[in-house]
Amino acid sequence: MTTRSIRRSALACILLGIIHIPTPVLGAPVNWLGGMGPQWDTPGNWFPATPTMVDDAIFSGAGTPIFLNTGLDAAGNLNFNSNGYMLLGNSLNLGNPAANINVDDGNGLSEINATLEVTINNFGGINKMGADRLTLLNANNISGSVTVSAGYLNIRNNLALGALGSTQVLSGATLEIQSDIIVTDESLTLTGSGASSLGALRNVSGKNNFNGNITLNGATLIYADAGRLGLSPTSGNAISGLNTNLTFGGSGDFTVSQPVALGNGTLFKEGIGRLTLSALNPYNGATVINGGFLKIQHGGALGTLSTTTIVSAGATLELEGGITVNSEPLTIDGTGPSSEGALRNVAGNNQFNGTITLVNSTSIMSDAGKLTINPSVGDAIVSGPVDFNLGGDGDIEILKTINIDSSALSKFGAGKLTLTAINPYTGPTFVTGGTLIVNGNNTASNMTIATSGGTLSGTGEVGNIYIGLNGILAPGESTGILDAFNTTFDSAIFSVEIFGTTLGTEYDQLNATGTVTISSNTQLIIELGLFNPADDGSQTFTIINNDLADALTLTGKFASGIIPLNEGDLFSADGQNFTISYAGGDGNDVVLTAVPEPASTILMMSGLVGALGLRRRRNLY
Repeated sequence: MTTRSIRRSALACILLGIIHIPTPVLGAPVNWLGGMGPQWDTPGNWFPATPTMVDDAIFSGAGTPIFLNTGLDAAGNLNFNSNGYMLLGNSLNLGNPAANINVDDGNGLSEINATLEVTINNFGGINKMGADRLTLLNANNISGSVTVSAGYLNIRNNLALGALGSTQVLSGATLEIQSDIIVTDESLTLTGSGASSLGALRNVSGKNNFNGNITLNGATLIYADAGRLGLSPTSGNAISGLNTNLTFGGSGDFTVSQPVALGNGTLFKEGIGRLTLSALNPYNGATVINGGFLKIQHGGALGTLSTTTIVSAGATLELEGGITVNSEPLTIDGTGPSSEGALRNVAGNNQFNGTITLVNSTSIMSDAGKLTINPSVGDAIVSGPVDFNLGGDGDIEILKTINIDSSALSKFGAGKLTLTAINPYTGPTFVTGGTLIVNGNNTASNMTIATSGGTLSGTGEVGNIYIGLNGILAPGESTGILDAFNTTFDSAIFSVEIFGTTLGTEYDQLNATGTVTISSNTQLIIELGLFNPADDGSQTFTIINNDLADALTLTGKFASGIIPLNEGDLFSADGQNFTISYAGGDGNDVVLTAVPEPASTILMMSGLVGALGLRRRRNLY
């Protein structure tokens, strides 16, 4: 056997643990000179000699690439004192069982970086020291633990930390991940906010996964500059701490698919990125969202029952996945990033069954699906005099009381908002888009149905109603009676469904206990569905029941298309002929009577009215 073969065999035995070597005594410092080229094993490149497995290799002066080609190149520790050194090639054998790799220029005036593109062979563990950055690009054979004592350890390979090992990051240090890697079965211990408060664990860029169990030894910051960091161990908790606070921050995103267990600790979300929690998280502390988005995909993602969640101005709590959040008090402030709502239903039919407290002007949004707010105890929404906005293309249903004092409530967006409780707030209610369905009691609030297609429906009770240009009043859900006080149609649309002869269950009615004012150009839309009324004049339909004390105020009349409908006029709607009376019932009700087709002359006129009339079927539900 040659001398080289013997050396290689001995080295292999040492690295495999077949030969046990006690903790070595460190040799003398060995300085890289580099005067004889970029090869590690060239004797003239080192002073006083090429380092052995117990020597402290020191790299100063101008940084340069250094090539390791033999597989036998070795050192005990590495010290990089200047920027730009890169070790390339085969492998480097670090013989110290607790090998130190120090990256620090010694004066803190500039940040330096040392890069290892070689495979590290070590049987005892690695300790990253110094205030600056060490970057590991290759898979490494490290049988012991990795410790980040100071500065930054940047990894860009799935096995940069070795296989099936453990890593600990001490207070003031940072483990950085980038290059779309997946770290599997590596346990990780974190403490503190990291170097320069950039996180004890930091996603620099790319979509990376750390699929090991993380233990917190104190209050900890996990940070993402960009991209996304996934924390997805195959079993056990993703993150565990004993009464420890945890903060997720930065502009990047996080996904955590396994439990976060913090004892009585608090979870904070900072920065503009999105944190997604999809497991039952058994912590007893609060959840505080100070920035960006916190998306939950499990009903218990916000911790144990009756803990508190706070959404600060400029932040959003998102719900997704058909979940139910029970008994979670929630405080929300503002309209969220880009006015996407401080509480936002992203997708699916989700329920939030805790009382929501509003701070300042606040928005709740539903992008798609349906958000139901139904606390088991207490009011659904409470606040002082602040504006309350609900919108989006999805639906929202509030089953318990809205107690917002004299605040205004505004409904916008294409979706539906359904209110079913007795709501005592005295501020105005505005509908600027979509449909407001009142099945409860909102008599303390005056309703304004604004221009461009906002709709008021339902079978409940409301206060005064003003329906503006192209605003729609459509009693029922679908058919039913809507009770109101003073009602004004101002170039609006009155949409009525007549599916039979029974009031309420088969056809709609506005039951007004105050004045009813109808201006010109207010469209009357009738939908019959499959109902074919008898056309012998025997079937009448009271579509506005006005109390006896108040007469109708007719500054204009209802219209069918462009044709105004005067007292007794004949018109066609949905293929059926009707006459209209504004003095029906007890003398001040609007009553339609189904009638047969008229004689030829009138028939032609009726056909013209029908052709010009607006036939619009309500597809509100």
